[in-house]
Amino acid sequence: MFRLLNKLAEDQKLVSAIFDHTRNFIIGITIMAVGAWRFKLASTGYWAIYDSLVAFLVSIMGFSLLLINHLSMRIKFGRAATPRWLVILIFIVYAIVAGTYFRYLSK
Repeated sequence: MFRLLNKLAEDQKLVSAIFDHTRNFIIGITIMAVGAWRFKLASTGYWAIYDSLVAFLVSIMGFSLLLINHLSMRIKFGRAATPRWLVILIFIVYAIVAGTYFRYLSK
């Protein structure tokens, strides 16, 4: 594993791509969390429609950013011949975050 980390660290473009991906992932998740939080605290009555619409649009925006980030990551990691286990690990992290997001919405 340390050999792989040394190999990855030598490729400055790949290191930059990993940090860019991580930063963009956190931004997208944060935007989705704001949408979920707004949905959970929606007003009652007439304003509930407005609050729900805003929450939905913000969540869709966050999801779209995550999708763009994911596709960009696949392209960049594909060029660098990244090991399959690393890509699977990233998908597992995505699944955990998505599960936590939907569990929060269902409460």
